Amino acid sequence: MALVMYDIYKHVTGFANKNCECIDTKEDLNGSHTRRKKMPLRVVVVEDEYRIAELLLQLGHWEMLNLEVADVCYDGIHALESIQNNKPDIVLTDIRMPGCDGLELIQKVKELGLSPEFIITSGYRHFEYAKTAIQQGVVDYLLKPIDEEALNQTLEKACAKLRQQKNRETQYKHVRCADEMWRQLLQGSEQKPSDGWQHMTIDACNRTYFTQFVPGFFRAQYICTTIDTTLQENVVFREKIRTIVEKSRRPGICLESHFCAGGGLLLLLNADTAQMEEGRQCVSALLYTIRSLSEIYGEFHVTIGCSRTSGEISNLPELIGQARLAERGSLAFGTDIILEYDMVQRLRRFLPVSLIPPGRAEEIRRSFEYLQIEEIRKEYDALDRDAAAYSMGHPADMLAAQRELIRCSLDGTTAEQREKDELTQKILRQTAADGSFQELLRTTQELLLAFFSDYVEKLRKKQQKPVLEAKAYMDAAFGKDITLEQVAERVGLSPAYFSKVFKQETGQGFAEYLMQLRIAAAKKYLAETRESVKSIAALVGYQDEKYFSKVFKKAVGIKPTVFRSLYA
Repeated sequence: MALVMYDIYKHVTGFANKNCECIDTKEDLNGSHTRRKKMPLRVVVVEDEYRIAELLLQLGHWEMLNLEVADVCYDGIHALESIQNNKPDIVLTDIRMPGCDGLELIQKVKELGLSPEFIITSGYRHFEYAKTAIQQGVVDYLLKPIDEEALNQTLEKACAKLRQQKNRETQYKHVRCADEMWRQLLQGSEQKPSDGWQHMTIDACNRTYFTQFVPGFFRAQYICTTIDTTLQENVVFREKIRTIVEKSRRPGICLESHFCAGGGLLLLLNADTAQMEEGRQCVSALLYTIRSLSEIYGEFHVTIGCSRTSGEISNLPELIGQARLAERGSLAFGTDIILEYDMVQRLRRFLPVSLIPPGRAEEIRRSFEYLQIEEIRKEYDALDRDAAAYSMGHPADMLAAQRELIRCSLDGTTAEQREKDELTQKILRQTAADGSFQELLRTTQELLLAFFSDYVEKLRKKQQKPVLEAKAYMDAAFGKDITLEQVAERVGLSPAYFSKVFKQETGQGFAEYLMQLRIAAAKKYLAETRESVKSIAALVGYQDEKYFSKVFKKAVGIKPTVFRSLYA
């Protein structure tokens, strides 16, 4: 019976499985259209009445909607098997059938991990049943007798829903692929070569990452502004930049863009070699268009670094590194400028060690270690005075000096490596658009000093905890024979370090604090009880009555017996 019905379907629609293809168009880089075939969506029809099944096949505009009926089933059990085998996009099913009704079929299909769009058919007497099915996520329902217009409108609705879902999935896939491409490119630009990219071809890149690169030339640009686009409050500005880039696209020129973690925008420009000059003009126009946003967002500065050109797509990581270094040429040439890599490379080179000599680096590290804020400021001021000598130096040396300053400062702390890494990235991000070496150092120092202040406060709080534990124990056990070593071990510190921290936090040495606890308790016993002086001495931790009296007189100014007489 199913075979007979399928033959009817082919006769009515005029096309078979293998010919169920429609033509879609896609605009390429040059504005022309290429034809590509689009496979039809598959449909399984489930209907226990033969005549209604035949009617559905005749009324459906299958070819027009680019649909293919994969199977016709007459009960829910066979339908479940067919759906599992054919994996249709749409299931058109009756709601009341022998063996397994429509609702059961929907549930069992979901349990199989399949998610076709369901359309149910129902008579008026089963209308409430149909409404329950809709609550389970079916596209729509059709009332019998089946109306041709209603059937095809519902099928079109299901197709539209599937297309939207497919588009979302495609977009998500493209985004994931783009993210992976940029990850590999940035990794390679940081001198961490990716084997997968070293042998990359244009065709392979287009297939893998859905790019539209063409044979010709490649060039990288890095755009950086003094507005931090990583901040949530600047998200509108960020999108404005993205829009400007999109509008700058010209026929025949491919532009791939990506916002880096530091907030700068990377552009990959690709076109036929004959369009190289037009590509340069496109980038030049970007600078002035972005600068015009100052009318809206207030005064800010922008710099564009440009790499060399290359005909090989495998050189993209190197080109990205060149563009980023060229942009940092703003440390020597200032902002609001387009900087070529070759121009920056002509700047004089200094040995990184000459910017921050080992002796100064060690002094900075030691000052952080010993929490000497004034010494830190002194070394930073000396570094600021020397910075002017390198104002026209190579940006690679300046950036190396910045990283050395960060390193030697943080090495003097006991902060966790995670904290150090996060601060380093924060500093690099916030100094990404600084327009001079002096400004770069100043911002870096301010952020390091702010970190130092928080670090000292955290250290103090960290030290407070064992001291508080020690004080609590001593307050409860002062009558026992306790020693500094015992208490230090109890709070997990070495005796020497515990002694130091205890005095820092309390302003008193361990022995002095313990003595004061004992004398305070002794005064209370003397004033409020009739216990003997010898007994009180033992209660507060002194086994020798004479020694107790000596300590008491030294602390209070009078002997215990005289003190008691004052309260007699």
